[in-house]
Parts: sequence; structure tokens; C-alpha cells
Amino acid sequence: MGLGNCYNCIRYMVFIFNFAFWLLGCAVLAVGIWVCVDPKFNQYVTNAATFQSLFHGAYILIAVGLMMMLLGFLGCFGAVRESQVLLGAFFGGLCFIFLALVAVGIWGLVTKGSLRELVGDTLENAVENYHNNNTVAGKAARILMDNVQPNFLCCGAYKGLKDYKSLGSPSCKPPTYKKPCYIELMWYLNENIVIMAAVGITIGILMLLGMAFSMMLCCAIREGTAV
Repeated sequence: MGLGNCYNCIRYMVFIFNFAFWLLGCAVLAVGIWVCVDPKFNQYVTNAATFQSLFHGAYILIAVGLMMMLLGFLGCFGAVRESQVLLGAFFGGLCFIFLALVAVGIWGLVTKGSLRELVGDTLENAVENYHNNNTVAGKAARILMDNVQPNFLCCGAYKGLKDYKSLGSPSCKPPTYKKPCYIELMWYLNENIVIMAAVGITIGILMLLGMAFSMMLCCAIREGTAV
């Protein structure tokens, strides 16, 4: 009787965990979609080819969210049906996502320094080419800065309006837009990176718990402790 109660307790824990895991997958999917469709993020990324790699993190979040929802369903169904196959698939899927999150974390640490250079160089090039209306680079630069400056209430790259020298910019309106765009963009990106990191750490801890619970339930089913 004691073993049976322990088995049922583990079974319920696995079911509750997987339902919560499914809900968390929905949240991760929502965060990934939000980053992709956020107007401020979208406007300056889509108009600067060098920023396209910043979408990769959001795409990974979307893929992970969808997989979490699928695995959460498999785990719930496996717990209800007492299926070692489904629970094993859930365990393997968790291992895969966990390794993927570790890879994303390493990628974030490696590219964090180069991200600052990427943002600064892109803004500097855009300011330099802003008034070259007859070139492709000039048109792209104008589109980029005319989107970034009014949306982030900033001006220029590093020095504000001084970056444009005497030519100025119609979308740069001092004294309202005082801060350089580099500062505003880095603040915005850092805020989103913190959110992604917090979500990733939370998911990682839950995954380790999920793998432990599913393995315990599989062992209990195999040993026939259900009564």
C-alpha cells in the first residue's frame, strides 16, 4: 500500500509538472513572438542587414517554446497512460532542449562583447551615409536612423546631434532627443537579454526536475510498484 501511494504521488507530480511545463512553453513561445513583432526592435533590425543575427535568439525561443508544449503534452499523456515509451520520449526531449539552452547561453556569452561593437559600428556607418541619398547604403542608413531616432527618442550614434555635424537630421529633434542612440539601443538590448537569461535559467532548473521525476516514474512502472 505504501509503495502504491508513493507511485501515485510520483505520477501526480509528473502530471502536474508537465502541465506547468506546457504552460511555460506557451510563455516562452509568446516571448519569442513578442521579440519578433515588437515594433521598436523590428524597425531597426529589418532595416539593417548586420542586425539580422539578433533575430536568431527569438527564433530559438519560438522553436523551444513549441517543443516544450509538445513535450509537456507527451509527459502528461505518458503519466496518465503509464507509458514508458512516452515518458522516455519526454526525458529525451528534455535532454535535447536542455543542451540547446546551454548552447544558447554559451553563444550569448561569446557574442555579448561583439554585440556592442556591432551596434556602434552600424550606427556610425548609418550616420556617415545618412546624407548620401544617391547610394543604396545612404538610403538604407536614412531608413534605419529615421526609424531608430523617433522611436527611441535619441539622436546620432555616440555624440548625439554632433555626429551629423552641420547637416543635421530631420528625425533628430533636440533638445527632446538628447541621448545618443548607442546608449538607448544598448539599454534596450540589455533589458531583453536579461529577460531571456532569466527565462532560460528558470527553464533549465525545471527541466532537471522534470527529468528526475520522469525517470523515477519510469523506474516505478518497470518495477511494477503500482497496486
